Amino acid sequence: MTLTEAGSALFSKSCRWLTVALIVASCLLIQVLAQPLDRKSKTDAVQEKAAVARLEDQWLSALNTAKVDPIAAILADDFVRPAPDSGQFVNKADLLAYYRSHLKPISPEQRRIDDMTVTVYGTTAIARGFVIRSAADGHVISKLLFTDVFV
Repeated sequence: MTLTEAGSALFSKSCRWLTVALIVASCLLIQVLAQPLDRKSKTDAVQEKAAVARLEDQWLSALNTAKVDPIAAILADDFVRPAPDSGQFVNKADLLAYYRSHLKPISPEQRRIDDMTVTVYGTTAIARGFVIRSAADGHVISKLLFTDVFV
């Protein structure tokens, strides 16, 4: 083997090791960068979910007592929701006007939240569940599916 051939073989082995080392380092870097920057403790997540559940309870309480102002405080100014009956979207002002003209106080047993889950994604939370409306005798009148997004 000539000196040139030996040098070339050594360079080739060094390049392979360097390539392997770069691939491993790249994989480790990708793994580190893929981790969330803002890691929340389990306690923080539980507290955030509880805060969203309290907002949902405040909204429900306001519906049951026919008090619209607490709902106005919860909703963002750019709030929009679908109105399934009309196929239209309703904004905050429209919804509050509807509530002011149609809500009547009812017993908390007649309107309740059921099967609600809250999921937190960074600074956004999603609450999903059912609002169950019952008659005074307890039979279910309606079951409304809801998804509320909190940012």
